[in-house]
Amino acid sequence: MEVNVESTLKCEPNDAQIHYLSYVLLYEIDAIEFLKKEDYKNALEEVKAAIKIVPTFEYSRLLAEILESISEYNEALTILEKAIEKYPEQKQNIESVLNRIQKANIKYCKLPPGNLRTHIDPKEREEYLKYYNWIKQQGITTERLDLQYFNDSYRGLVAKQNIHKGDLLLKVPRDAMITLKIVRASPICAKLIELKTTLIYKNNSLISVFALTELRNDKSQWQLFFKAFPKSADSFPTYFTPNELKLLEGSLFLGK
Repeated sequence: MEVNVESTLKCEPNDAQIHYLSYVLLYEIDAIEFLKKEDYKNALEEVKAAIKIVPTFEYSRLLAEILESISEYNEALTILEKAIEKYPEQKQNIESVLNRIQKANIKYCKLPPGNLRTHIDPKEREEYLKYYNWIKQQGITTERLDLQYFNDSYRGLVAKQNIHKGDLLLKVPRDAMITLKIVRASPICAKLIELKTTLIYKNNSLISVFALTELRNDKSQWQLFFKAFPKSADSFPTYFTPNELKLLEGSLFLGK
């Protein structure tokens, strides 16, 4: 449903106000009907349309709760925080909802709460949340796996249900892949190839150059991906101590 702005502008001031409010009421009724059917996507659109006309605190709260229902916690928190800034007198009324969504956001993103790991850097937590949302925006899915943040130098995927032969574990759209073709086509790597620069590990070196360049490029599609990399490589097998390697005796890894 769309508001007919042209017909509204032709109305008298009081009539125009009634006209607008009528549309808002219709948006609200439609949203409630969609919510009854658990059609959150359409309910979301109706409430967003209502907010454009009458940006009230109640609509902001409703929008945040709908976003909570579809696990869009980060967006829900942003809306609530902006609503509290605009309507500070409503902070007490919204505090329980805000706390609930914050807890759900931490659990959903698998980030340890601050009281369990007080040494986690708040800035790093924020960057990781951005990365987590970037994964979803890219259309990357991990239906049977959970992305987890174990510590500052270790992230990983863990199974959240039994995995059987033939199960799809990870789906990455081609547009979200960093391929050697993309690396070689980047300006700096293309220049290195053109100059026939001597590289000991040619492809690996080009990928490293690409990663460092994209990390510093604020307009890069991949910046959030590279920013999420651990700051240290202590958990990388290349840096395992002799005692740690001893624990891997009998595995195929030692032969690599």
